[in-house]
Amino acid sequence: MKALSFYLLVTVMTFMETISAQNVPPPRMTMPKRLPDMVFYKKSGVDELRYFGDCLSLEQMVVVEILYVSPSTCQYYTDITCKTPTSDPSETHAESDKAAPKKPKGYLKCVPLKK
Repeated sequence: MKALSFYLLVTVMTFMETISAQNVPPPRMTMPKRLPDMVFYKKSGVDELRYFGDCLSLEQMVVVEILYVSPSTCQYYTDITCKTPTSDPSETHAESDKAAPKKPKGYLKCVPLKK
């Protein structure tokens, strides 16, 4: 009986050592602490998660499409601080709306849609 217990102990220890020695790849994408308000699909293939209030340079990011996770109102701006809006009217997007930016150059800032 002691030999069997010893054999099982050695087997379990060997199995644990084998498991711990394996290289496990990191997860492809970690979940953010809070869900994003928008997902930017870029030409590079790397998606970028963004939140309301961010002033985004569309030209620098080379955005192909934007997925609006939450209902939002977006305005285009001429400066990097998003203080001077363009003459274009603001755009309203519904929840789960996916669209290409109307102006691929310039700056974009979105806020939650007021009900």
